[in-house]
Amino acid sequence: MSAESQRNAVDSVEARKKPRLCHVVKREDFDGYGFNLHAEKGKPGQYIGKVDENSPAEMAGLRQGDRIIEVNDVNIGTETHKQVVQRIKANPNEVGPSDYFLFSTRFPAQKKLVKRLI
Repeated sequence: MSAESQRNAVDSVEARKKPRLCHVVKREDFDGYGFNLHAEKGKPGQYIGKVDENSPAEMAGLRQGDRIIEVNDVNIGTETHKQVVQRIKANPNEVGPSDYFLFSTRFPAQKKLVKRLI
């Protein structure tokens, strides 16, 4: 592997570790958001499992393994799996609301850090 290829690979890994805002919008032609939410044994927080192809989640840039930091401006770092699911599904009968998820694969769920990085 060339030095340039190695740098590009490192840059790609580092880019995946930075928190990012993902704006997930429900669509009439898709049932749900198109991702599985799960906890990982021995790790705090909630993580993205499988992301369905052509789903609102995929279109918003969610990736398997992403850690959820916030949902709709609320830090979910100390919430249970059930609480996070309830927060995501707060308006199940509405199609088209904007739901915001802030994800990170590396950083702790700290609001100050998140606000500084976006």
